Amino acid sequence: MRNPNNEHATCRANTTKTTGKFCFESIIKDDSPAGYTGLGDNGIPLDTTSVNLDSGAWMVESASGNKVNADAGGSAYCSAFTVGEVLMTCIDFDANKIWWAVGGTFCDGGDPGAGTGEAFSNLAGELWPLIAQSSSSYQSTFNFTDMVGTLPTGFSAWDTAAVTTPLFTVTLIDTYDNVTLNNFTATLFNSTDTLINTTTSGEVNFTNIGLGTYSLNITGINDSGGYFNQSFRDVDASSAFQANAFQSVLRLRAADGFNNNTINDFSAVTNQSSDSTSNGLILILAKGGDFALNVTASSFDDLFTNFSLRALENISLNVTMGSIFNFNLIRESTGNVFDFNATNQTTLNIFCPNQTIQIFFNTSSNASQIVTCRFDLMQMTVDYGALGSYFRTLIPPVTQKNITWYLIDVKKGDVAIQRIIQLLDLTREFTNAKLSVTRAVSGVVRTIIEQRFDISNNVNLFLVQNGLYSLSIDNGVSVTILGNLIPTEAGTQTITLPKIDFVPSETILGDNVSWSYSLNVTTNVLRMQYLDKVEKTTFVKFTVFNETNAQLFSGESTDTSDVTITFNQAFANRTYSTELFFIHPDLSNHTDKKVFYGIGDTSSGALELQGWTPTEQRDIKKWVAYIFLIVWVLIFSSVHSGLAIATMTIWLWMFRLWQWVEVSGIIFGFLILIGVVAWIVEAMRKN
Repeated sequence: MRNPNNEHATCRANTTKTTGKFCFESIIKDDSPAGYTGLGDNGIPLDTTSVNLDSGAWMVESASGNKVNADAGGSAYCSAFTVGEVLMTCIDFDANKIWWAVGGTFCDGGDPGAGTGEAFSNLAGELWPLIAQSSSSYQSTFNFTDMVGTLPTGFSAWDTAAVTTPLFTVTLIDTYDNVTLNNFTATLFNSTDTLINTTTSGEVNFTNIGLGTYSLNITGINDSGGYFNQSFRDVDASSAFQANAFQSVLRLRAADGFNNNTINDFSAVTNQSSDSTSNGLILILAKGGDFALNVTASSFDDLFTNFSLRALENISLNVTMGSIFNFNLIRESTGNVFDFNATNQTTLNIFCPNQTIQIFFNTSSNASQIVTCRFDLMQMTVDYGALGSYFRTLIPPVTQKNITWYLIDVKKGDVAIQRIIQLLDLTREFTNAKLSVTRAVSGVVRTIIEQRFDISNNVNLFLVQNGLYSLSIDNGVSVTILGNLIPTEAGTQTITLPKIDFVPSETILGDNVSWSYSLNVTTNVLRMQYLDKVEKTTFVKFTVFNETNAQLFSGESTDTSDVTITFNQAFANRTYSTELFFIHPDLSNHTDKKVFYGIGDTSSGALELQGWTPTEQRDIKKWVAYIFLIVWVLIFSSVHSGLAIATMTIWLWMFRLWQWVEVSGIIFGFLILIGVVAWIVEAMRKN
């Protein structure tokens, strides 16, 4: 800075600060005779005004080393400094303090790092670095970035220089197999700059870019049919960066084959990748091609499968995990290994809701199979060609992984007997019940057959002739032991369940023949029980009709010593009429008709009487009802005969509804006629 008129002059830097701790340096080039260096606010005039007299300037004079702020001579602070010496100015804008150092030593024992020995502590406002001359000329070089001296603790250079790197390199590989990709475009950008470069050789170079972090987009990847675009954040430009890209995506999920629940924790291994998850989803970043896949999960057997992908394909694959089941074939009669080679074909079918798994025993008497579904039934079919075939079934729990089949070896002399077990379910408590057949094999009781009753309430059993078997029925609530069975010849056997106590309501022929009825609309059951102690009855038929006399149900039996026939569609608030017909040589044909009103369990009529049998309750209620009706009519007929008959008819209807009495519709019609006549007579009497 030089003023040819030998007058005062001031020059100000173009950057300012208001907060923080900063330093800058100046080196005197010409000092004739003296100059000032320091800070000033924006009110300092850049003209011939003497800056040392301004309260908005805080300066140090070179010739004397005095600090100056709105006073001509200032006060002592530094020693004088001249051409070639380095003057460092440090400012703590937050504490409003300023220090100077000459040749690396802070004046007057000042310590900016400790915040002591400052030249001034009254800085205020927005301040700029200043240089001023007092007469002819004063020249100084300022350094705002790279300091010659050491910065005090906690202080920074006034400005930070833009540091650049001479070369930043980006390369690209395949995520799946690390193969180098050659053709792509790289876009490097931050808040101020965007740089784009394209390569066909697998390497993109950016030169002379500023150090720091950038965002990077990789696009236009044209190798092998194309790749998905990739984006990266916070890329450090101080060193080379290797990006990666994938060509295809497989979204893999696993489910439990027995309940279809999602498996959250599992692992997947392909030809060159290995991934795990705890959230039920694995993203396999791959490339076009065919792949082997191994999926593993705790408590499940390993799953091995394959999948294929094309370039730029994004697909989902849902696999079902299952368990390995081991099946062994044993000859029932001896406990030895079953000779499957002597059969035309031995086949196991595993029935699941949406599939059937089939296993052929043609190389060994044992086999293993991964079962990935919740099976309902297993059936083993043994075919001997001209000698016939048979089957056996099991319903093992899903936790039973080792399953043994006990089979009949027809070629070695075992005789298979077919027995059909028919279930007469009186209460529908045994719907879908399971029949189990057990037998001792080599001294140990084994489960031979498990089978559910079909829609005809039958099970079809193939048993070894003259073998001793035990049968039981499981309805899911309890297990009923049926007893033993020794099959000697083919046939059908009927089982009646449950056993129902018989309390006769009607008895003839000296108590030799009796029957009873019961209605329970809670269980929708209207039941007839018949007992012939001398077993002369040849035929029994029970028929149910609705209110319009339309037939709803009919059941009959020729096994007539003890018969129970049940109608399973009896509902509340409905009227049912029944007809019991049986043939007995001492009675010829006999018919018994009843009417039932579905208001609840009416085996003894409404209102339960504790301590009385159903028959006694019916008799008591019947006589109470009749006595009540007689007294009612006697009382009201003295007042009005028509009213007496009308109200008596209403009461009779209620007793009939409660099943305290049995009254036909004809009687009700007759009572209504008498009531009308009584009203007419009463009207004529008044007239």
